Amino acid sequence: MMPLSSMGDLRRNLVIRGIGANEMNDTVGREVMVGSEVRLFVHRRTVPCKKSEAQCERPGLVNNLWDDCGVNCEVLMHGTIRVGDTVRMLTTTGDDDRRLRRADPSHKPPAFFVRPSDWTAEQARGMIIPPRVAACMCLIDPEGFVRVERGYNSVGQRFWSTRAYRAGMFARALRAPLMIAILAILVAVVLQVKIIWIR
Repeated sequence: MMPLSSMGDLRRNLVIRGIGANEMNDTVGREVMVGSEVRLFVHRRTVPCKKSEAQCERPGLVNNLWDDCGVNCEVLMHGTIRVGDTVRMLTTTGDDDRRLRRADPSHKPPAFFVRPSDWTAEQARGMIIPPRVAACMCLIDPEGFVRVERGYNSVGQRFWSTRAYRAGMFARALRAPLMIAILAILVAVVLQVKIIWIR
């Protein structure tokens, strides 16, 4: 097993000292200041991924780092962050329900926030992206669909199941003809509306 040379190996944008994992996880739904310029809103806990585990050559990293992985934030105020800057949680005067709704992780399945070693068989099945969803995702962003798979493949992992990847590639092949058909329908509708309006 290769040791971590620095916290940078875990690909964190910002590493801080002096706060425990539980305190960090409790910042979800709150705003924090980093130094005197940068203001962040904490949306959700970060969960480690199997790609990072493979990149770092650290078997068990996902399960061992589960509660200590940090948080995902939205930048509210840009600025410069310097080594040694303090991080402080801002007091909130708003409604807690509204704040927590804003921090809602939206489409993440509940098992996304459960340590993989604690998954039930049903939760594990629920984490597999269905082929129809993969196909829709590839229709929206074919380059991103392929890029994420290549990234995982580069460290000997798969992001999509075989069936989901095939469905995505099928959707990708249909994307251009489908867009042309949609465009043709839209043009026909617009022309029809103009003809009716002229009459």
